[in-house]
Amino acid sequence: MLTVALCLIAFVSGYLLGRILGTERDETISLLFGLGMNNNGSALVLASMAMVDHPLIMLPIIFYNLVQHLVASLVDSVLFRRQMR
Repeated sequence: MLTVALCLIAFVSGYLLGRILGTERDETISLLFGLGMNNNGSALVLASMAMVDHPLIMLPIIFYNLVQHLVASLVDSVLFRRQMR
């Protein structure tokens, strides 16, 4: 549940920052996805190397990656594709 909240906070902060700064739609989208999406590949590599004896430590990172992509697809379909119609 914490990973879902952390992911949502990242996306919401990008959206709110765009609104507060008064940016145009395209710039708001860039801020939203720029702050909401991040690369977790290096975290997975570091966790697998540093915590060899504890492979379950990678599950929250993998779960966050999955949630991040699901939230990004929902944001795209709900907020931005409907506005284009």
